[in-house]
Amino acid sequence: MDKLFRLGVLLVVLLMVTGVKAGLLDSVAGGWSFGFTGFVPPRGCELYVGGHNPGVVYRYNGSGWEPISPVLGYAVMDMVVYNGRLYAAVTTGYGGYSGVGRVYMYNGGKSWSLVGDGLDRGVLSLAVYNGELYAGTGRGAFRVYKYTPGSSNVGIMNWTRVVDYPWDGARELFVSRGFLLIGDSLYDRIGRWDGRRFYADMDAGGSCIYDFAEFGEYVYAAAYAGALYRSRDGIRWERVLGYYGGGNMWSLAVYRGRLFMGYNNGELRAWNGTGDPRGVLVFRAPDAILSMATDGVYLYFGTGGDAVGFGARSSGIANVYVYDGKNVFLISRWDEFGAGVQKILVVCPFLRASK
Repeated sequence: MDKLFRLGVLLVVLLMVTGVKAGLLDSVAGGWSFGFTGFVPPRGCELYVGGHNPGVVYRYNGSGWEPISPVLGYAVMDMVVYNGRLYAAVTTGYGGYSGVGRVYMYNGGKSWSLVGDGLDRGVLSLAVYNGELYAGTGRGAFRVYKYTPGSSNVGIMNWTRVVDYPWDGARELFVSRGFLLIGDSLYDRIGRWDGRRFYADMDAGGSCIYDFAEFGEYVYAAAYAGALYRSRDGIRWERVLGYYGGGNMWSLAVYRGRLFMGYNNGELRAWNGTGDPRGVLVFRAPDAILSMATDGVYLYFGTGGDAVGFGARSSGIANVYVYDGKNVFLISRWDEFGAGVQKILVVCPFLRASK
């Protein structure tokens, strides 16, 4: 151990001498991890973070993170690019029952336009499906709205309600298999919208669908207490993992041929498609891994407390990390983004529209 420690100190010194600020972090699956500033994403790629308490949007500028919005609400739950513009989903209150749902459009600088207000108690997810922007709301109302500028529907300007079903809330939207998949915010329920009607396909009890990802022949859904579901067609679903001591499986991402899973206990695990789907431990973060994104070159993930009320606590250590396939690096100041990183968005010219 002393030899490993001396080696770690030597590497820190070498990195500092070469102009990269580094600090020893945590053990990573048998190796060491170093944090640094001055990280450069692939050419043309932009990184955005949505924080909570306060709900601010940040952009990476090559040497650090700069806020590009005022406080938009309690939490920025999601972001997408639609018709070349950045949109942010916001809730104004903790837990999903006390707030108001809003959608903002980015104008540049620190200027944002409010393009959706009164969208139930919170906008939890956004997605672009068949060239149109959709917003999922909750909790206490499982509803999906389509962005229709200039319209008025159910007392809401610019948005048309297309799904209204007696579930709890539209926690996550994801486009796959020709459908807009919708995960519920209170139970392990999954439905789909085909552009004309809604289908309630799965009701498996449990508690909440947090994220989706396409991997191999299936689309996967991450759920409460570490459960994992999958479907070949987006209609018929099966459970492939049950409950796990690591807690909620908050986030999914596919990177370099493996399915990555972020857990409430800070575990970052990866599965190659064979053997135990729980995969292998890659890294243990200091807090829950709430969000992930990839540009194909790097995997990014953010930590902290949950803004919707399903975490052990609402406030946590709000960090952002990058994984290069071998090591994990901290690319933010420690606890920089309020109470948690609810969303990481990567926008690259060589990627399809990011979710």
